[in-house]
Amino acid sequence: MNHERLKFLYPLRFGGFSLCLIGLFVSPTRANAHPVVFAGGTAVMGHHQGKEVGFEVVHSPSYWSGLGFELSRHEQTPILMGKATGLLWRGNFPDFQSNFYLGAGAGYRWGHKDKMWHTQTGHRSENAPVYQWSADWDGEDRQIYSVLKYSEMFEKWDTRHRKATARLGFAPYKAKNDEPTFWGIVEWTPEKSHGNQNWEHEVTPLVRIFYKNALVEVGGSLSGKFTFNYMFHFFN
Repeated sequence: MNHERLKFLYPLRFGGFSLCLIGLFVSPTRANAHPVVFAGGTAVMGHHQGKEVGFEVVHSPSYWSGLGFELSRHEQTPILMGKATGLLWRGNFPDFQSNFYLGAGAGYRWGHKDKMWHTQTGHRSENAPVYQWSADWDGEDRQIYSVLKYSEMFEKWDTRHRKATARLGFAPYKAKNDEPTFWGIVEWTPEKSHGNQNWEHEVTPLVRIFYKNALVEVGGSLSGKFTFNYMFHFFN
């Protein structure tokens, strides 16, 4: 693993992209989900699972920060949010790398009257401001990587949406710099919306293909939701 190059790389999923999908960074042989990219780099990402769709652009003005926006559709209503993420810790080991991030965002949700009834006030509202915070951890080597993420989204009147993501991925071979990389991934996503008594769970097997500055993930959850994620990375 080339640590001289890796020390300038910092993670963007979802959020998840999840997926979350969640931002992605690129090294010569792989790309993994991260919330910060190269200093001066820009990532363009998209996520689709069932009825939920997201599009995100992130730019890193420095090696430890990422700024961008996300346009998504959650529970059939659109949300536009600005986001900021900071790298709090990075560990470089002989054949292993780990990172920890905190992020925050704010934006607006355009709702439907029949879906935005607030039980405490009895008021209806089509639109509402939204706020989000998230924590991300990842660990990886050239063939195995793992991701843990937790996020909460708040609407006005303290309506809360909680989501966690755990990922484990494996590459069957160590690809060279000019070769495509293939990964097998299993993703587990517990999720709980305001008003729900129990957490809902999704387990999604995925196949990831990464080549140069492009990444594609295709799969389907065990409940039958088709999943498609993509990323394009641009460098100065």
